[in-house]
Amino acid sequence: MMSGSSWPVVGTQPSSLPEHATQLKHEATQLQAFVNPKIKDDKPKKVLQWSYIEPFVRSVQNFAERVLNQPGTAQIAADLEAL
Repeated sequence: MMSGSSWPVVGTQPSSLPEHATQLKHEATQLQAFVNPKIKDDKPKKVLQWSYIEPFVRSVQNFAERVLNQPGTAQIAADLEAL
């Protein structure tokens, strides 16, 4: 680890979709800032190991699966009509 920088925490999976989306956006921003610091001091870029980034990737996959499994508007309308 380079001096003055600490690894951001990633992989949190809140239960609600809006909270999860907000968390993913925050984590992606943290990773981007960590890997590509704004200060260009001719130091080599940091390399992320899979073991570190895996929780974030798994969280993105989980979120995508949850979103894709949500019923569409036609299904919701049909379910409401059936009531």
